[in-house]
Amino acid sequence: MAVGRIRADDHDHVGLTISNGKADVGIAVESVARQLRLDFIPLTKERFDLVMRRFDYFEPPIQNLLELTRTPAFIEKAEELGGYDLSGAGRVVLNLR
Repeated sequence: MAVGRIRADDHDHVGLTISNGKADVGIAVESVARQLRLDFIPLTKERFDLVMRRFDYFEPPIQNLLELTRTPAFIEKAEELGGYDLSGAGRVVLNLR
């Protein structure tokens, strides 16, 4: 059995490398695994925060973005892709002065 490293520049490349039989495993997101019909084992959960000035939070572009994350179409797409938890979308987690 040969063990080696193959460079993959992004999650899609990891999935395609596995799908093409050039690798057995790799680290990528669930949405890529689902799209390519590959098995997926979650290793961890990551939270992504949007950092901004307090003033900007109340401006229309940010409010429009947050409203988008609550639309049925956006939620449905996230569920379809897999691996995304929108339950905390828009929640303020830290408010510094």
